[in-house]
Amino acid sequence: MQIVLANGLLRFPNPEARISEYCEIEVYEGYDDRHNPTDQITKSDIEAANNLYAFFNESEASAILRLSGELTPILHKIPDAKLEKLTDAEFAEVKEYTGILIGHFLKIGGIRLAKPFKILHLKRPSLFPILDTYVVEFLTFINVQEIPRYDIIDLGLSALSIARNDIIMSQKEFQELQENLANLPIPGHSRKLRKSTL
Repeated sequence: MQIVLANGLLRFPNPEARISEYCEIEVYEGYDDRHNPTDQITKSDIEAANNLYAFFNESEASAILRLSGELTPILHKIPDAKLEKLTDAEFAEVKEYTGILIGHFLKIGGIRLAKPFKILHLKRPSLFPILDTYVVEFLTFINVQEIPRYDIIDLGLSALSIARNDIIMSQKEFQELQENLANLPIPGHSRKLRKSTL
């Protein structure tokens, strides 16, 4: 089996082995076992995102919680749905509200794309992949750090569109991969961290 990504530009042979390797060496306990598909971003969500190296500092966390009243009604408009199951019209609407959400996050100094998407994945795990700096560059071939702040939203939405297209184009392969990896354990924090080769 192989998985085709980045709109067909990249091919990964034997993705099952690569993911198994990642799960052997990376600790993600306290993040992907803490999905919270509600409409309010909480302190618990921020703590969970920090378990996956979001590195929200105290000032950023406080600012997000202060913005909660503005973020909640926007997040309420985004369905807890699978990215690949949305119609084109539904996806266009999701992108619109996602852009507004990211815009609110970007009002906080020090926040770019990775931190909002780690939060959004917790709130809508089947809809938002973790589009951090590395994944966005992988999908778009664009270095996020070189993008002006006012272009960040468009870049994030472009990466989300590419991810959706990748899943749709390789849906059968992703389904098989998910079934084959369903019983992978979540490594605990007691295990020694080593740098992933993924």
